[in-house]
Amino acid sequence: MDEEKDLPYAAEVTTKDFYMDDVMSGARDVEQGLVVQAQLIEMMRRGGMTLRKWSSNSQILLESIPESMRETQVPMRMDHEDVIKTLGLFWSPGTDDFMFKVQVPTSSSTLTKRIILSETAKIFDPVGWVAPIIIRAKILIQDLWKLAVGWDDPLPQEVQNYWKEFSGNLSLIESISIPRCIIPQGTVTKELLGFCDASEKAFAAVVYMKAFQEDGTGHVSLVTSKTRVAPVKTISLPRLELCGALLLSDLITETRASLGIEDSTVRCWTDSSVVLSWLRSSPNRWKVFVANRVTQIQDSVSADQWFHVNGVENPADCASRGIDPSELKNHPLWWKGPSWLEEDFKTFHIETKEDDVVITEERKVVVPVNVVINSDSLITKFSFLSRLVRTTAWIYRFIHNCGSKRSNNLSSRFEFCSGPLKVQELKSALNVHVKTVQNESFHDDLQNIKEGKDLPIKSQLAQLKPFIDEEGLIRVGGRIRHAPLLSFGVKHPILLPGRNNLTF
Repeated sequence: MDEEKDLPYAAEVTTKDFYMDDVMSGARDVEQGLVVQAQLIEMMRRGGMTLRKWSSNSQILLESIPESMRETQVPMRMDHEDVIKTLGLFWSPGTDDFMFKVQVPTSSSTLTKRIILSETAKIFDPVGWVAPIIIRAKILIQDLWKLAVGWDDPLPQEVQNYWKEFSGNLSLIESISIPRCIIPQGTVTKELLGFCDASEKAFAAVVYMKAFQEDGTGHVSLVTSKTRVAPVKTISLPRLELCGALLLSDLITETRASLGIEDSTVRCWTDSSVVLSWLRSSPNRWKVFVANRVTQIQDSVSADQWFHVNGVENPADCASRGIDPSELKNHPLWWKGPSWLEEDFKTFHIETKEDDVVITEERKVVVPVNVVINSDSLITKFSFLSRLVRTTAWIYRFIHNCGSKRSNNLSSRFEFCSGPLKVQELKSALNVHVKTVQNESFHDDLQNIKEGKDLPIKSQLAQLKPFIDEEGLIRVGGRIRHAPLLSFGVKHPILLPGRNNLTF
């Protein structure tokens, strides 16, 4: 009966003869409620057990059983005085509202981390209705861990002042009442509407139910929310926003299963255009952190179900930053979401742009390519030097284009070489073959020159005073270098063997 927890007529029951967790169920009308009640009583009677302490928001259901088996008395009080504790919360059958009872922390002469953690744990909020309040305490506890203080060490004065101000307003939570029924009678269709947000301290997700009536009007109710403090290790805000989106997708999945509405329409909002860009692309495109979370989100909520919302209209912002208890009761954005949710709104996909933040998370695919060019083999395949040089130049242009690095200009992702071959490309291609021939023919002399040693007297290059130029080629040296009117290439010609495939 989990799917009927939110229906108009509710009943809560415990047993007298043995311990049993509180059970809460619902029915669409009184007649169905009476049937469920009779079935439960008969089923337990056959097991030798008697259900007692019945409570209900329907007086007819209570009058159908003996007075000794009732927890709520008839006539019911239509106020918040007659409340029943159920599932860790307080329920008023007369008004059909949930409420909170808070133990206000007692003043202590020495405030410690142990006391703050103990007092925070007493605020029981299993559904997440007062998450904007509790997240402030969670953030404070994390800050205490960062301070590395002991469990019973006195806390800094500024921490004590903050806690006293915060705890002094906790009693205001008791003035908050949450209607139990989120799917009123006459509901035709249902939608789950989710919002997520992140701050530097925490990230949060909140889910609303929109129940459409027969006349077309929509009734919006807060269903549940979840919050998480940000990791101690600092990560970027866009990544925190993505964590909030993952939290929302998981919460949407849990809510649909709990309410039994797996076929209902789902819509999710975030105020981060970066997250939308990530979600609308293949996970394989992004780095591991982003890719893993995008994959999990897309498995639960498809990319076309995500939309953009302005930050000031995002109710999840309340839970990611926190709200003072004095403000939460009368905070329409939290309890009902943005005002346009109740209207016949239209959702639009904003045009996401791949800015610097989006691109920084892109996976850099490195493909190792070993290119071995056998210069000798190429030389023997061509009869004309011009064809050899041009072919070599095209090969090296291809290698360059495959391995060129990304430019700073985001409008063009790679610096490709295109168009006719340039003079420098042709010159570099010729030098490749010259270097290969020189290395094969003058290997020992080349090594001596590189190491700064004198060439042996028997060397055929010794009389030419060879040196290596800036491009790594062996050239003729000597006193001709002082000739002022000659060009560098004329004064220092390249050395090549007399009989070789390149020169012969």
